Amino acid sequence: MLEPLIEFKKVKTFQGMEGEGLNADIYINGVKCLFMRDAGDGGMVDFDRYDNRMNPNPAIEAYVQAVDAWIATIPDTVYPLTQPHPDGRTELRIVADYELYFNQKYEDYMKAKDQAKFDKKKRELYRTAIVFGDPAKPDQYSFLNLKKPLSEFPKAWLQQQVWNAKAQYIKGNVQFLNVDELEQHGINI
Repeated sequence: MLEPLIEFKKVKTFQGMEGEGLNADIYINGVKCLFMRDAGDGGMVDFDRYDNRMNPNPAIEAYVQAVDAWIATIPDTVYPLTQPHPDGRTELRIVADYELYFNQKYEDYMKAKDQAKFDKKKRELYRTAIVFGDPAKPDQYSFLNLKKPLSEFPKAWLQQQVWNAKAQYIKGNVQFLNVDELEQHGINI
């Protein structure tokens, strides 16, 4: 069984009384099926279908059932207790449900969205700066911002800037991160 494709659209976040609230349309395999509402008040998350249960849409019904079936295959999350519970339990068992499943999917969606923004910002920076850092730490880097496209600088001047940066900053695991952009302009690393 394949996991249904989950997409969030028309996402609205707001500050609730007990944290961030959220309203979003949930598309399952490309079909608008659910409306997710978290009031941010510490209570349950509500899910409303975009059809009427008295007159269900067959596509929505099939996709919601596919999500139900997928959630049923998710193993329980087990946390060991540091001390036995008074009733004798030694672990806390969390069973997957709509709220846990869609909250995790929303977190994944937000991480992907943030990563896409970060990647776009970095691509734009690569065009206008000499960028260096440890490739093992992609979110930590430094740069010499030239504030206009590298192509607008004379090659000899840009080459000198790269050599200066190499002498001053390239040590240990640190290396140039926008090598392709620099080499495209005939710069020797």
